[in-house]
Amino acid sequence: MGGDQPRSARQASRREARHRSDDALPVERRPRLRRSRRGDAAVAEKYMKLAGYPSGKYTGPETLQVVGDSSAPANNVAEAVNQTLKNLGFKTKLNLVEHTVMYSKYCGVVSEKIDVCPNVGWIADFGDPQAVLDVPFNGNLIVKNGTNSNWGLVNHPKINAAMEAAAKVVGEKARGEAWAKIDRELVEEAVVVPYEWSKEPNIESKDVAGVGQLWNSGTWDYSFTSLK
Repeated sequence: MGGDQPRSARQASRREARHRSDDALPVERRPRLRRSRRGDAAVAEKYMKLAGYPSGKYTGPETLQVVGDSSAPANNVAEAVNQTLKNLGFKTKLNLVEHTVMYSKYCGVVSEKIDVCPNVGWIADFGDPQAVLDVPFNGNLIVKNGTNSNWGLVNHPKINAAMEAAAKVVGEKARGEAWAKIDRELVEEAVVVPYEWSKEPNIESKDVAGVGQLWNSGTWDYSFTSLK
């Protein structure tokens, strides 16, 4: 993300199983992001200027509603994002709440009009690119009366149509290519801030038969894990 990333936030999210937090590809596969893993305030201000703010800072009257997770280490991340926004001139109102409340009462409720949710994440239910991109970014799947998972309310007709077409493509290679093109289009629209693609070590004792969750690759499934 633009701006400086405090060390506490970087350390808080250092883990090792891969979980997508809010973008479709790992940071390692985005060359432009490798230039500064800590963020770059000058680059952030450059884009603010391109958005019409000559000083590189937001000068409008709006206050951003920021809702995050109150538990560690997620709260550190939310506070870091909030401070980054303030450094760019935004007025913010930060509200840290319990994890499930964050989703069910705020970030997943369209009518609450939450501007920034630093701690939401999406895990694919199965190994297919549609499972990664469709629900969080398809405007046709925005849920207005219930829990919505398109937190950014991304709704680009062209991309929506491309997703509908890609969903019908048959064959792993062809599907991968179709959804990769959609991923590039989403990145070009800057619909999310790439944050983390964590790798978490999972350890099992020699007398334990560990079984990983199919829907959450790398995390132990205690319903099937057993003693040998």
